[in-house]
Amino acid sequence: MWYTLSRMGLFAKTNTNVLGVDIGARGVKMVELIKSGTRPRLATYGIGDVFDAAVHQRAGTAEEEARSVALYAQRLRKVYDACGARATIASASLPVSQVFSVVVRVAESDPESMRAAAQAQATKLLQYDPKDIVLDTRLMDERIADMTAEGTPGKKSKSREVLVIATLKSIVERYSKIFYQANIALESLETEAFGLIRSLVGTDPATTMIVDIGSKRTNFFMVERGVPRTQRSIEIGGLTFTTVIQDMLSLSQEDAEQVKKDMSHSSSPETQRVMRELLERTVQPIVKEMQYGFLLFSEQVQRENAKPERIILTGGSCGVAQLSEMLEDHFSIKTSIGDPWARVLTPSALKPVLDSFGPRMSVATGLALRLAL
Repeated sequence: MWYTLSRMGLFAKTNTNVLGVDIGARGVKMVELIKSGTRPRLATYGIGDVFDAAVHQRAGTAEEEARSVALYAQRLRKVYDACGARATIASASLPVSQVFSVVVRVAESDPESMRAAAQAQATKLLQYDPKDIVLDTRLMDERIADMTAEGTPGKKSKSREVLVIATLKSIVERYSKIFYQANIALESLETEAFGLIRSLVGTDPATTMIVDIGSKRTNFFMVERGVPRTQRSIEIGGLTFTTVIQDMLSLSQEDAEQVKKDMSHSSSPETQRVMRELLERTVQPIVKEMQYGFLLFSEQVQRENAKPERIILTGGSCGVAQLSEMLEDHFSIKTSIGDPWARVLTPSALKPVLDSFGPRMSVATGLALRLAL
């Protein structure tokens, strides 16, 4: 079959103009890029809101699973047709919750031996049978540290860090079936982290924390030299802030969502003050998780009090008024909303429209860039 696992390395790369497809809790986001010199050009995009998306969760019986796969394939194809996409192959993302990621250190040797040693280390940490998972690796940069050679006390040998990523074969196979039924060839799967890094960080070596705030979940990635060093997730997102407004004003969820949007666009000092108070109460779990992310990163790179040089916000709920300013004030680190179109040629006339929903498209754009560069 075209979707056999051997063709779906999580770090595989092709040079085809394709789709980037991000299926999340709020539906499908799709970006199509066309190769254009050294910088890809935006061809089209699509967003399909689906509030019960759980694409990675297998249904109960075989019949229920078949119906579920068919339903997601229909939803995917619907967005594809609605936006007028033409590409026939795509790259899709795996949700953070379904991915195991770890950086391990192995003795310096040839690339294949290092990858095998890293996978052997990572497998010991997994709770799954090795035959049920897909493992992929990426050698880290050339900065070499000393390590004690196994079995030779006191003797030192060079070592190399290797990023290992794993996910269940059943998830990969499910995605493959969905895309197959949608008549779109799934060329590769990768983690959301790499899509975000590609669209928001590019080749910039600066240590960066990416905070991806979705409707129900916020993901945190510490990125160094283009590689996600740490990644964590908490079940708090834009809907949390909406719920606070809903409870405070006794509104429906729909009305509270509109109030949130209106307040975010208001220039009234009083409105801004109220927003700040609401934010300070709501985002404390996010602040604490960011602090913990700094600590984990510091321990991993063995540099005391290591922090990112900048913080990039993205996701459909990152544009709440004063959020970036509040985080910048709290951490004294430059904080901004990421621009996923910065590495893509786009029509100047569409800039206001693209900017308005750009943060929702960061993962999809990064996935498309993977195959368009």
